[in-house]
Amino acid sequence: VIPLISAVGHETDTTLIDFAADLRAPTPTAAAELAVPVRADLIAWAAEQGARLVRATGQQAQRRRERLADLSRGLGRPEALTGPSRQRLDLWADRLGPALTTATVRKRSALAALALRPAVLARFVTGERRAFQDRSGRLVPALLRLPLLRDRLAALDRMRMTLGHAETLRRGFAVVRAGGRVVTTAGAAGAEAALEIEFRDGRLAVAPAGAKPGPAAPRRPTAGKGPDQGSLF
Repeated sequence: VIPLISAVGHETDTTLIDFAADLRAPTPTAAAELAVPVRADLIAWAAEQGARLVRATGQQAQRRRERLADLSRGLGRPEALTGPSRQRLDLWADRLGPALTTATVRKRSALAALALRPAVLARFVTGERRAFQDRSGRLVPALLRLPLLRDRLAALDRMRMTLGHAETLRRGFAVVRAGGRVVTTAGAAGAEAALEIEFRDGRLAVAPAGAKPGPAAPRRPTAGKGPDQGSLF
């Protein structure tokens, strides 16, 4: 909201703005003086506000300082809190040296007594020997299981060989191939120009009926080996 000041300049005249204005001045000069404050008054007012701010800040700091002092008095003195612990530490520090010396003398005396008593040393050696025998006895069952595990592994290997490719050929079976793949039906074999039959002791190249046989592949023994491990059926 912008304040309005009426200043027509004729004291005897009354206009409508006089009733709506916030302030009425007799002349425009008086209206200007009312609208613009005096510079000296502004300076004095700013100085007074600054002084009040300084006083308020000082009073607030003083109240907080007094509050902190009251709280610190309730906590007690640091010397009173740490004094008993410091005294106990000094007491135990004074006792530490003699206590270590006494303990060393006692341990040395006990060791000398043991060294001079062969029976005690014998009991110690006997106990260590029994402990060693007990540990070695635990290893014996584990060593006894090794032959059983070896036999089981050999049986599994024999089973693998029995079910393998070479053992199947040794029992009278043969594998028919054409173009590097296994042929399992007569129709597929008749459609090929050249076949290869693998027996127990080697491979033989043959040709279906009506086809010209190709060169025979070199024979090689397959006993004990399974080079291709392909399907038998």
